[in-house]
Amino acid sequence: MKINAQIAAVEATAARGRVLSFLDTLNSAGIECMVIKGLATAMVLYPHPALRLLPDVDILVRPPDLPRLVAHMRDAGFRTAHVPGAERKWGALTVSSFAPVTPPDGDFLIDVHQAVDDPPASNGVPADEIFAGSRLVDVDGVGLRVPGVDHMFALLVLNAFRDLYEPRGLKSLFDATLALANAPPDMAVLGDMARRGAFVRRAAFFRELCLELGVGDVSALVPDCRLGPLGRQLLRRTVDNMKSFTLMRFPDTLKLAFEMALYDSPTTMARRNAGRLMGLVRPHSHALAGLPVEAPDP
Repeated sequence: MKINAQIAAVEATAARGRVLSFLDTLNSAGIECMVIKGLATAMVLYPHPALRLLPDVDILVRPPDLPRLVAHMRDAGFRTAHVPGAERKWGALTVSSFAPVTPPDGDFLIDVHQAVDDPPASNGVPADEIFAGSRLVDVDGVGLRVPGVDHMFALLVLNAFRDLYEPRGLKSLFDATLALANAPPDMAVLGDMARRGAFVRRAAFFRELCLELGVGDVSALVPDCRLGPLGRQLLRRTVDNMKSFTLMRFPDTLKLAFEMALYDSPTTMARRNAGRLMGLVRPHSHALAGLPVEAPDP
């Protein structure tokens, strides 16, 4: 197990170097982007970036800059990657990001985001606001823009829900532990983001999950929001599963229960399920328009 982890860290380090080289070409081309999620926390929170293994790299661009980014990627030979097991029968529901893209050698995957989450959550953390509050860090001579402390933590809250609290979502809790220890966010500011983006219940669930697992003191995060009976039941099940790893992937029925309990408005869930139903007839495309699509394996 230890040897496998060391091999993975070495491979991640090499891939990270190639990613940095690509991001440097974006800087040279004047295409402003921001590194978010795993690579951002790896560079800012961890004592060594290799300790935060990355399945992919997430970058945020403002929607008006998307055509220039696509043209740059197309000229560099990027294509939309086929990721086995990622497709759903109704297609993609998200409008905030696109299917992963990969360079000609297939050495790494990049998820391009035009928002950090789907509406209404993106109303609480809009791209322009994140760019305005971002910071520039130097990584091996490459300037990377990363979210500010408060926005970075808000993304942890949202991404944990997008992972629907499966064991793969533990990475958000590790990140949160380091953030609270080294650069704690302003809980009042986070609460304001949650109210504007209608993800108060998701913030409350994250708060209780952190407290149950001993991640850190987040008791001041949306303190006026309490979980309902279904939310408390899901919290207990999540905590038990993160300790036992009984289920590595949750069934769709359980995922629907999370949506029912943690969306602030039933309208949000209704829209998502309407999208699923319409997608059964005509699956929603997730490809980044303008790039060729990789053929699935035979």
